[in-house]
Amino acid sequence: MLDGTGHSRGEFTMGTTRARSRPARWLAALGVLVATVLAFSTVVAAPQAEAATVLGQFRNAAGRCLENLNNATTANNKIQIAACGAATNQAQQFSRWANDEAIKTPANRCLGTLNNGTAAGTSVVLQTCAPTNNSQHWVVRTDGLIVNRQAVRCLAPLNNSTTAGTRMVLATCTTATAMRWTVPAASTPTVPPTTTTRPTTTTTVPPTTTTTTPPPARDPLRQPFASSSIWNMPIGSGATYVPANLPALPGGSTGARVPQVDDEPLVLTPTAPLTPILASPGGWGGNRCVTDPATTLATVPIPANYVLPSDNKNQSAAFLAADGRTVVQTQPLARCAAGGPATSYVRYPDQDIYGPGIQGSHGGSGMSALGGSIRIGELRPGSQGPRHALKINLYARGELGQCASRPECFRWPAVKSDSYAVGWYGSVGNNTNTAMRMGSLLAIPPSVNIGSLGLTTEPGRQIAWTLQNYGAYVVDDTYGPSFAFNAENGPAGNMRTQFRADYGQDFEVYASSPNAWSRDVQKLRQVLQVVDNNGPSSVGGGGTPRQPLLPELVEPLVSIPPTLPTPPATTQTSAPVPATSSPAIPDGP
Repeated sequence: MLDGTGHSRGEFTMGTTRARSRPARWLAALGVLVATVLAFSTVVAAPQAEAATVLGQFRNAAGRCLENLNNATTANNKIQIAACGAATNQAQQFSRWANDEAIKTPANRCLGTLNNGTAAGTSVVLQTCAPTNNSQHWVVRTDGLIVNRQAVRCLAPLNNSTTAGTRMVLATCTTATAMRWTVPAASTPTVPPTTTTRPTTTTTVPPTTTTTTPPPARDPLRQPFASSSIWNMPIGSGATYVPANLPALPGGSTGARVPQVDDEPLVLTPTAPLTPILASPGGWGGNRCVTDPATTLATVPIPANYVLPSDNKNQSAAFLAADGRTVVQTQPLARCAAGGPATSYVRYPDQDIYGPGIQGSHGGSGMSALGGSIRIGELRPGSQGPRHALKINLYARGELGQCASRPECFRWPAVKSDSYAVGWYGSVGNNTNTAMRMGSLLAIPPSVNIGSLGLTTEPGRQIAWTLQNYGAYVVDDTYGPSFAFNAENGPAGNMRTQFRADYGQDFEVYASSPNAWSRDVQKLRQVLQVVDNNGPSSVGGGGTPRQPLLPELVEPLVSIPPTLPTPPATTQTSAPVPATSSPAIPDGP
C-alpha cells in the first residue's frame, strides 16, 4: 500500500560426396594404396572456414547512420553521423568482428578513440587496426548499445545530436535513442587450414570436438536479484526463532480468505513498445482510468495488448526498462485500453535487477513488487517449491504488534509502515508482540517435521518446504481478516490461472469452505515463527544456509544508472479500500 495510505556462433555444416561405383579390382588396389600410406603416417587437414565479412550500415534509433567522412583511410579521420544513404555508399559501410571486437571500414581501418582516450566526449576516429589497441575494442550489446571496452562508455553522437555531420564520441551510457544501434551480423575471420601428423596407425580417426559445459546460469527475468539478496537467501543455521502467534484463522473469522492473492503486475518485456505511465488521482477509492496528462510518472516497455482494468486492489507493479536491468515500480497500476497509456499514483525508487532489490512498490513496507513473488512456472505439480523467500500480507490490526511511532511499526528490511499504523497495528486483541512488525521474516523452524503436519495437498507441501527453507516477508496489511501471498499477474501469465489449471481449484479460498488446500495453509500459519535476528549482516539469521546459494547472475558489461523516482502528483487523503473492502479510515500524518 502507498505511504500515507496503506494498502553467435555460426554452425559448420560438412558437405557430403556421393561415391561412384568402381570395379572390384580398383577397390582392391585402392585398399593396398591406403594401407601403404597409413603405414607411414596419417595426415588430417582441418576444414578451412570461409571468410565471412558482413558489411552494412550502423543505424541508430534516431534514424541516423554511422559514416566515415569522405570514405577516407587517413589516421584520425572524423567519424560522424549522417542521413542514411544507399547501401552502395561505402562511407556508411562497416563490419564488426567477434574475434577482436573491432569495427572496420571496407578499407580495413578500425574505429578507435583519439589518443586512446577514455573520457566522456573523446572523439571516435579512424585508426590503423591494431588488436592490442584497447580503444578499438567494442562490445555490441543486445539492447543496441555499443560499448568501448577500455573506457566502458558508449558510442554516440556528441550531445546525442541528430544533426548530420555531428562527430562521434564516447558518452555515458543511457537509454537515449541516439546511442541505440542496429548493426550487421558479426563477421568471422578466415581460419587457416592446419595439418596434424599422427603416429603410425591403420585407422583414420576423425577430428573430435570437445564441448565444455558452462557453469549453471540464472535468468534474471525468472529469478532476479543477487544471490545474496533477501529474496534469494535461504534461512541460516544461526536463525533465532520467536513466536509469531498466528492463529489458523485471521481474526478468528471464517469469512477470511486463507489464502488470498495480492496480484502483482510484473511486466518484464524490455523490447516491448515504450509506453507512458500517466499520473492518476484514482488511488484506491476512485477511477484509475482518469489521468493527469501533464504528469508522466515513467515511460516503460509494455506489450501493446496488455490490459489491466481499474479496481481497488494494491496492484504493486514492476517493469523492466529497455536497458534490461532497471526495475521501475509503481502503485497502483491500471492500463484501461490496449495500446493506450498506463496509469498509476506513485513511482518508487528504481532498483537494479542485478542488485539487492529490496525496495519497491509495496506501500505498506516499501518492499519490492518483483522479489518474493510467486512466479509463473512455480508451484507446479512435481516441483519442489519456490526457491526464494515469499511475500505475505497479514491482518495487521490483529497480527502485528502495537507501536507508538511510525519507526517502531516496521523493521529491516522494510523501510516504512502504513501511515495509519500507530493506533491500528495490534489494536484488535491488544497485540504486544513487538517481533511482529512490517518487514518481519517468518519461517517454519527446523525443529518442525513437515511430514508430521498432516498436509494433504501438493501445493501445501511445496509452500511448507519454501517457508522452512526461505521464509516469507511481511510486506503489506490485508486491512480486513485475510492471509495473502503475493503472486505474478502480467503479460507472461496469471499465477491464479496456472494454479486453477494445475490443481482444478482456485488459489483463493474462503476459510468457511471445506477445502483441503485452505486447511493446509491454516496449519502452516500456526507453525510460522519470526526469525528475530534477521538483519543486514545476518540475512535469514546467518550461519550455514539451509539450501545452496543460487548461481550468481552474470552482469552485462555496462551498468546503466537508473532514472530518478517520481513523487506522487497529489497526496492521498484516505486509506485504500482493499479487496476485502472495509470502509476507508482517515489517513494518518
